Amino acid sequence: MTAYTEQTHQDVSITQNMVLKDMIVGNVTVHPGARLELFGNVLGDLYVEADSEVVLYGILKGDAHNNGGQLRVEGVIKGNIHRNAGHTILSSQAVVGTTF
Repeated sequence: MTAYTEQTHQDVSITQNMVLKDMIVGNVTVHPGARLELFGNVLGDLYVEADSEVVLYGILKGDAHNNGGQLRVEGVIKGNIHRNAGHTILSSQAVVGTTF
């Protein structure tokens, strides 16, 4: 699994298994077959495509769009969750729709 540890100011496409430990200012799309473990911050929207998996431990300051993958939220989503398809799990520690 690749670790992504650099701050980025652009949209990011995840096409392989990855661990994100820093900040992305832009949208993140996780494509089919990829898995993302998000410990950092995303200042934008998150798109979970069909047959992909995301475990969010960090902070998403935007909306999460589950378009057919698996989304597990252990951290914070400041925006909304759009459950268009797939499977979404909210842990007991998850916080959704908060203002900072």
